[in-house]
Amino acid sequence: NGWGQAQVVDSLRAIGGPLQSSSGGGGAAPPFTLATLDGHQVGLESLRGRPVLINFWASWCTPCRREMPLIQQTAAQHPKLAVLLVDERDEQGAAKSFVEQLHIRSTVLFDGDGAIGDRYGISGLPTTVFVRPDGSLEGRYVGETNRQLLDSHISAIGG
Repeated sequence: NGWGQAQVVDSLRAIGGPLQSSSGGGGAAPPFTLATLDGHQVGLESLRGRPVLINFWASWCTPCRREMPLIQQTAAQHPKLAVLLVDERDEQGAAKSFVEQLHIRSTVLFDGDGAIGDRYGISGLPTTVFVRPDGSLEGRYVGETNRQLLDSHISAIGG
């Protein structure tokens, strides 16, 4: 199948060190509906009124694997926060193995063709997007997150 843009960016990060950037929000979060790994449909619109963290990841992404325990911890500490983990341009079987290995409890959605990631302008993995309860974008972060960054953005969206 060849290398996709996300795989190339991930490989370059591994060679050259982390590339991390944070950008402000603005505008409405693009609406979407995706299937969970067991086939249930989940739409962003159904979470209106709640702060939302959307994390785009893939099973082959080393920084994604490293940050996932922190994201799970954060989800447990912020019960008002809706956490959507969007598996991007990946094989569904690999995604299921990743979820099982890391004992992920948050909602995992499958974006196999990357269409939703494209709508969000995802240029590398992991990318974390923060959505306010009114559906507007608060910000996004490209690269492996940390506690301080998560706490700051979650506080800003009311989580």
